[in-house]
Amino acid sequence: MTTEEVMNLTIYEKMALAIEGIREKKIVKNGTNTYSKYDYFTPEIIDDLVHKASIKYRIFTEFSLVRNDLGLEGVLTITNIDNPDDMLVYKLATDVPQITATNITQQYGGAQTYTKRYILMNAFNISDNSADFDTTENTVKKDVDNRTWINANSKEFEQAEMYLQQGGTIDEILKKYRISKKVQELLTNK
Repeated sequence: MTTEEVMNLTIYEKMALAIEGIREKKIVKNGTNTYSKYDYFTPEIIDDLVHKASIKYRIFTEFSLVRNDLGLEGVLTITNIDNPDDMLVYKLATDVPQITATNITQQYGGAQTYTKRYILMNAFNISDNSADFDTTENTVKKDVDNRTWINANSKEFEQAEMYLQQGGTIDEILKKYRISKKVQELLTNK
């Protein structure tokens, strides 16, 4: 298809071609969740696929994270470069994730990054079976760790502290409890 032919298409026609072009590519999941044991498409892979399709079919994508009465919402506007009044708008409710060892700005960054990835995947029909609970990719048996977490200044923390003072070892505590590195440092430095 020539550039001139692409320029005369509607946003729906351009999106249909972009989706078809992406579907024809062999996409390799390049991210791994080692905790839940599945592979996924990283935000960079999705951005790259959409960017190449956007250049080829002369569309512009704009993502924003906005707050409304119900909370946060990702908004994706896809505009026909050759007719800026011809556009599609996608919306996706979202929330700020609780990411350990991060500040609120980093947590908002996480919300933006992953909301953008999911809304782009939806708009461009990029399927990820690891998000489908019926797929066999998610039937891997996961190890369940039912040990209680010890938090700083908790009753369990005080008991562990006393146990260590009486000659107990951190290895014995770890058999019964889960402890973050930071809490473990607090316990062993006392």
